[in-house]
Amino acid sequence: MTDPGPFRSRSLAPIAWIVGAVFAGIALLVYWFAPGERPPPAPVAVEAERPIPPPPPPAAKPGRVAAPDGPNDKLGHAADFKAVYMQYRDSRDPIERALAGRAFRACFPAFLPPHGQLPSPAHVLKALPAEHRDERKDAVQALFDRCRSFLVPPLDAADIVGTAERTVNGDLATPGVSARWSLIRGDRAAAEAMVQRALASKEPYALQSLSGVSILLMNENSGGLDAGATDAALALLACDLGAACGPDSLLALQLCASEGWCEGTARERMLARIGTVDPQEIEKERARLRALFDKGAATVSSVWRGGR
Repeated sequence: MTDPGPFRSRSLAPIAWIVGAVFAGIALLVYWFAPGERPPPAPVAVEAERPIPPPPPPAAKPGRVAAPDGPNDKLGHAADFKAVYMQYRDSRDPIERALAGRAFRACFPAFLPPHGQLPSPAHVLKALPAEHRDERKDAVQALFDRCRSFLVPPLDAADIVGTAERTVNGDLATPGVSARWSLIRGDRAAAEAMVQRALASKEPYALQSLSGVSILLMNENSGGLDAGATDAALALLACDLGAACGPDSLLALQLCASEGWCEGTARERMLARIGTVDPQEIEKERARLRALFDKGAATVSSVWRGGR
């Protein structure tokens, strides 16, 4: 399903991510290059000219409007994910390029149709279990509507495969994803430089992407830090620093659609899915990290190795 973003299990984070990326790439290649012909795009119906509607009634007196969750979340508030992708995919700003990557990953490979069929949310819906089915159905449909521009036939196989590579191991990847690949390749210096830039930026979605790298960054100097608690605390800290984590946020929608966590805020859903990590330890770690960021002292050493 769609990538729900932050906090991954400590033991499964690196392995599951690699396996997922590899299988996603294989699935894309099998789909596009399997024998047989894909049906031609359905003809566009031409609507009859409609009469001019009557003028709308006078607008109601404006009331007090609550501040939106994550007002700076350009992707979370977007109705068209492809428009966000197109706007930022060639930006010189790595944070904006990562935003384009998030837009792409919200739609692929989740909504790639089976070979020979047209894109439709039905392919995802039929695989949903009975539990929370109605809520997940609504979430899947909402995501599909925002991904619709990406899915206009005929789909460009080369572009999809190439962009998928850019989002997992290229210039559209988040700092966390890039750092994982560098660590896996044995380039620890490059990985730590990427992580350090994300920490220094205090950009909430860059920090959110670091949830899952703790097990790879900790060492014998970590002083008993729990990687799972640190990963969870990073995800929650991103909410504190401005990431949209309310009940109507994109993250909440993705957690419902992909994993069945459909109740409460995104923050509450992340805590619910943690499992064995002690919530008190998470809160203690979140407070420690927040103090480091408030003092401008968040570094690879201070976050993961008990140093300064």
